[in-house]
Amino acid sequence: MFIKKLKNSPFWYRTLTESLFYLFLFLLPWQTRYIVEQGYLNGGMWEYGTFSLYGTDILLLLIFLLAIFYHYYATNHKPRPIANYLPFLAFLLISFLSLYWSINQEIAFYYWLRLLGAAILLYIIFKININFRKAGASLVIAGLVQAELAIFQFFQQNVFANKWLGMSEHSPDVLGDQVVETLEGRYLRAYGSLPHPNMLAGLLVLSLFLLVFFYLTSKQRYQKIFCCVALPLLSAGLFFTFCRAAFIGFGVAWVFAFLLIFWKQKKYRVDFLKLTVFITLVIGVLAIIYPSLIFSRVGEITRLEKKSITERASYQQESLEIIKNNWPTGIGLGNYTQYTHDNTQENLKAYAYQPVHNIYLLIMSELGIFGFIIFILIITGAFRNFNFKKIETIIVGISVVAMLAAGFFDHYFFTLYFGMLLFWLPIGLLYKSQ
Repeated sequence: MFIKKLKNSPFWYRTLTESLFYLFLFLLPWQTRYIVEQGYLNGGMWEYGTFSLYGTDILLLLIFLLAIFYHYYATNHKPRPIANYLPFLAFLLISFLSLYWSINQEIAFYYWLRLLGAAILLYIIFKININFRKAGASLVIAGLVQAELAIFQFFQQNVFANKWLGMSEHSPDVLGDQVVETLEGRYLRAYGSLPHPNMLAGLLVLSLFLLVFFYLTSKQRYQKIFCCVALPLLSAGLFFTFCRAAFIGFGVAWVFAFLLIFWKQKKYRVDFLKLTVFITLVIGVLAIIYPSLIFSRVGEITRLEKKSITERASYQQESLEIIKNNWPTGIGLGNYTQYTHDNTQENLKAYAYQPVHNIYLLIMSELGIFGFIIFILIITGAFRNFNFKKIETIIVGISVVAMLAAGFFDHYFFTLYFGMLLFWLPIGLLYKSQ
């Protein structure tokens, strides 16, 4: 009887499923979680060995169950060709097989569940009818909330703790918290509600590109005004993260966007040039106000920046050595920091154990050459039938380019819950557009 009612009244059911998905996108940055098991390494708390259940996990699972009914009972959609799923299924399979040769199989299984969550997100994207403007609006509003929080945190030089919002306390005086060190002192980088400023920067880059879409396609004056108000807030929030990887990714993607719009979307040329000037002015003014912080991040004038650059180079060398010794299979999903503890450096503080800041080296280190090849096939498949005539596809495509470029300098797209979902979201949308 229940199934029959679904078939007879799909509108409300479809609306519920889609609305929950937009809510999920808005809530994604909030890291409210139940820590199932706290990881410890050398007596300190170890995030890469911590097992958590996030509030948005429950929401994602609910949407997944609804999406199954949505597709099979409330719609007449034809199934997508199995070839569209094969790369993702192969990546899941090889990740699961890595459990058998992992040093810590519990950690490998937990990270596989995280990867399965990303696969569930892709399934939902493929199966339900997504309104791009509504989905984009959810992420832009989420980004605006985070940007305002970031600006507040920078001027307060403090991140307040709130377990219900999933926020930890951070201060420039605490060792291990993310700061910019200048000759005048230490300045706390903005976190938003996320566990690291770089993750906030990734969200704000995606929000900025989506805001570009709204500005280019808005026909009402009030919509343009909203975009003009939101743009400096998102830009300032991104600035106060002081994330070099995000700015590199944003810059590379912006160049691609410039070329594509001038080549394939000529009607948006003037508005895109206005946005380019506007964002440049906002970032430029902030750079003039805070020159010492900029010089510190782009140079090696302080002890902390020299240490950061040296550590990143060390991580890359360490990763290359791991790949050399384990190239066929890798060391197991999620096992990078466990491996470095057990095989190279046993006596560091827990927070000092970091994955290599490069998702490509990280994937090859943990899943071997075959896992890396499958990953590349997934990425190239997303751009296989790229539709240059749709501005929505261009915006999603350059968002993926931004993350791929940032991935050369960071790891959270493959190691942390929020980063994994943020990474696979636009890839899923790009596949869906084909």
